[in-house]
Amino acid sequence: MARIGGRDFPVLVGASRKRHIGRLLAAPDGTPRPFTESDDATVAVTALAAAAGAWCVRVHKVPANADAVRVAAAWRDATPPALRPAS
Repeated sequence: MARIGGRDFPVLVGASRKRHIGRLLAAPDGTPRPFTESDDATVAVTALAAAAGAWCVRVHKVPANADAVRVAAAWRDATPPALRPAS
């Protein structure tokens, strides 16, 4: 998807705290976690997406998500090229 028509395009990822992450963090009985308790998980999604090379967008908790992108970049840069995942 990132490579269309011979050109590279950034992938944009928007992580929603509402349904998707609430379902990922559901209680053992299947009850989704309230979206108001999903900020940390959204920051984790941001870090994972950034580490995978995606552009990340988040409108709440901007400082935490900006830190996640910086940590993902530092982690990537500290990883020897031979051990980095393929783009």
